[in-house]
Amino acid sequence: MQREHGKANVNNERTLVSNVSSSTTTATKTQTTRATTPTTTRERIQVTGKIPDDRPRSDRFWMGIDLGATNAKAAVVSDDGKVLSSHKMQLDTTSKEGLMPRNVVKRLVACAEAALESAKMSWSKIAGIGIGSPGGLDIERGVVIGVANLFPGCENVPLCAMISDSVGGVPAYLINDADAAVLAEMWVGVGRPTSSSDPGINNMVFLTLGSGIGAGVVVDGKIVSGKGGTIEGGHHIIVANGRACTCGSRGCLEAYASANSVVRRAKERVAESTSKPSVLSTRDLTCKAVFDAAAAGDELAREIVDDTAMYLAVGCINFFRILDTSVIVLSGGMMSAGRTFVESIRGHIHKMDWSVLPKNDAVMSSRAGAHAGLIGAACAARRNHTPKG
Repeated sequence: MQREHGKANVNNERTLVSNVSSSTTTATKTQTTRATTPTTTRERIQVTGKIPDDRPRSDRFWMGIDLGATNAKAAVVSDDGKVLSSHKMQLDTTSKEGLMPRNVVKRLVACAEAALESAKMSWSKIAGIGIGSPGGLDIERGVVIGVANLFPGCENVPLCAMISDSVGGVPAYLINDADAAVLAEMWVGVGRPTSSSDPGINNMVFLTLGSGIGAGVVVDGKIVSGKGGTIEGGHHIIVANGRACTCGSRGCLEAYASANSVVRRAKERVAESTSKPSVLSTRDLTCKAVFDAAAAGDELAREIVDDTAMYLAVGCINFFRILDTSVIVLSGGMMSAGRTFVESIRGHIHKMDWSVLPKNDAVMSSRAGAHAGLIGAACAARRNHTPKG
C-alpha cells in the first residue's frame, strides 16, 4: 500500500480499494460469512479445517487482530496459543473519514505494533497475521465484501493485502470474528488435546450469550457454516408463536435466553408482581443486576434466572439431538454467573431429556479466556500459513 500524501478523499478511497482488490488475486470463489451468497463445504474447509498437528515451535510467533465496530485489538501469540502481549485501541468513529479503509488499517497496524513493542519484538519475528472481522468476507482473497458501521461507501476492501503491505509483507489471513472464538476454544480451550495421543474434542457447539445469542458448530474438527454462512443457532425456535424476536420471527432462543431478554422479562415481572417484593427496578435494569440479585437471594430474580437456564436447556437439548455433539461450550457476559448457572442448565436438561438413550449434559463454560477472538485469529494464520522455502 502506498504512503498517503495530503488529505484523504472518499472517492480516492473507493478507487484505491478497487485497484488493490483487483490486483491482489484472480481467484473467483467467494466465501461469505453472515451473508447470503452460497458457498460449498469444500470452500469452507480450506478456511476452517482442523488445527495443524505439527508441534509448537518456540521460535514461531503470530499476530492476532480483532476488528470491531469501534475498537481494534491485537495480540502477539506464541505457537502454542499463549498471549504474550496485547493492546486495544479506539477506532476513529468521529467522522466518515476515520472509518475509511486506509485509516482503519492505520489503526489496526498501530495497535499491532503497540502489542509488538510490549512483547519486545519486531515484525521479523511474526510468521503470519490473522484478522478477525465481522461482515461478509471473501476468505480466500482476504477481502471484506461489506460490513455495517465500517468502510462507508466501500465494497470489496482488500484488508489482508493492505495490512500485509503496511508491515513489510508479513502474510495476513482473514477469518470471521465469531469463527475465531470457536477456533480458540478448539486450540487452547475445552477442545484442546491433553496429550500427543489425544485428538481433542472434534465435535462441539459454541454458544455466545450476550445481548444476542451466537452459535458456532464444529463437526469432525471443522467449523460448519452451511451453504451461505448463515447458521443462526440463536434463532432456532423453542416456543411456537412465542415472544417477538429482533430477527422478525417469534419464539427464538435469543428472544428468551439472551441478556436483553433477561432484562425484558425482568421488567415485565417487576411491573406485574404485587406479591413478591424485589430489589429489582424497571429503571436502568441490567442483566448483571438480575443475576446479582438472584445470587443475593432475591426470589423474583432467582425465578427469572432459573427460567433463563430452562430455555437454554431446551436449546442445548435440541443441539445435542440434532448434531449428537460431544459438548456445548457457553461463553459471553452471562457466564460471569459461574458454575451455579451452568449446573442449573444441566439440571433442566436432566428433567426434560429422553430416557430411551443415554442423557448428554456436557455443558460447560468456555476456557479460552478473554482473548479468545485474538487467539482464534492467530490460529487461523497458523493453520493457513505456508513456510517459505
